[in-house]
Amino acid sequence: METQNLSYDELLNLYKNQQDIIENQQKTLNKLSNKNNFNPYKILNISKNFELSTLKKAYLNKAIQTHPDKGGNPDVFKNVVLAYKVLLKKHNMENNISDHNSLKNDQKIFNETQESNNSQNLNLNKKFSNSKFNKVFEDNKITDPFDDGHGEWYNSKYDDNKQIFNSKVNSSTFNDAFNREKNKKLLKKKNQIRIREPEEKISYSGADSIVVLGQGRVNNFGGSTGNGLHYYDLKKAYDDNYINDTIETVSNRTINSVKSDRSNLSYNMSDKDLKIYNKNKIKKQEQETQRINNLNNQDDMASRLYDRIHSKLIG
Repeated sequence: METQNLSYDELLNLYKNQQDIIENQQKTLNKLSNKNNFNPYKILNISKNFELSTLKKAYLNKAIQTHPDKGGNPDVFKNVVLAYKVLLKKHNMENNISDHNSLKNDQKIFNETQESNNSQNLNLNKKFSNSKFNKVFEDNKITDPFDDGHGEWYNSKYDDNKQIFNSKVNSSTFNDAFNREKNKKLLKKKNQIRIREPEEKISYSGADSIVVLGQGRVNNFGGSTGNGLHYYDLKKAYDDNYINDTIETVSNRTINSVKSDRSNLSYNMSDKDLKIYNKNKIKKQEQETQRINNLNNQDDMASRLYDRIHSKLIG
């Protein structure tokens, strides 16, 4: 039924009709349950101090035993259903009364506590000051690894006014300047080659939004928003802004030569590789220990800052 277009009187009548139906059903249920020979506890074979789970289990067992489709008596099955409804209603009413009384007591205790401990900062006037608020915020904010960024590096390392072309620009001078700058970048990258172990990746579209608690300095601020928008790290954009070096093509290769090269591969680490592996393993363990220490320190700092700010606000 569409209720959005009904008038107030029509909605009121609809509500009253629904209430009448509920009351009639309840009266019928009470009338049946008040029979002299009707004992819901005996029918379901449970004690008067039952739990809801016990009631449901007893009803399920009796319903299976007395269901007409299983050869049971229809009248007995109706009494089983009625007994379950009566006891379920009794259980819900008792819980509602208990919850209501509990809420009243909690509200009373809360009101008494508020009246007895109504702390206010007597030094605060009614006029809000943005400058004071900002000063309190700056003095008490918790540092975050993402606060640093690459601003300091950008201002100190990158020169916008660097002159690349010494003469008029044409295809020849442009290519010469491009190759010259590219070779500088490639030489720098070759001298900074880092061999890393394979890293696990999170298979989640919004993985870049996940923050590692207690992490240290952030080196790469690139990522994606999960909605198809990708953003690149500022420093990597300036450092890796040239194409890779030309790949030397391998000619005159045969299947036998490839098999020969494969046969010479060793899958056992050398002493040097083993030392590097163990060193990296120890380093990762130390980083994890440091991360946990950072997290504990951040939690302690947050607790102390809360107490300090709270004391300032209440005076």
